[in-house]
Amino acid sequence: MIKITKTTISLILFSSITFSLIGCLETGSSDKKVKSLKVDYELEAQVIIDAYDANEIAADAKFKDKVLIVEGIVAKIESSGLISGPTVILEDEYSGLDCELVETETRQAARLEKGMKVRMRGELAYKNKMHHCVFE
Repeated sequence: MIKITKTTISLILFSSITFSLIGCLETGSSDKKVKSLKVDYELEAQVIIDAYDANEIAADAKFKDKVLIVEGIVAKIESSGLISGPTVILEDEYSGLDCELVETETRQAARLEKGMKVRMRGELAYKNKMHHCVFE
């Protein structure tokens, strides 16, 4: 049986707060960073989704860690998480392209509605997940 002590709880809380603060500090400069980077690909969000469905290894080799501008239809808008900013999911609510926004884009995200067409710039972190996203 696992014994949970005050020290364990304190360590968990400290870690959570630390990661949250790092996330806040990181998102403050990420919008400027990603806007200044050279765009590697400009394409429809569905192209990324289809590429990963067909062959994850090939898609990673082509798109992972690249700066992309994607265009797609808003399927879902999620509020900020514990260590992430708001997320706009393009094309399909369950298997679409997740675009995690920098905090400075929250106001614009609040004006979105499902079905709207948007253009986003960000870095593909891994399968169907972009981070440091800003609206174009």
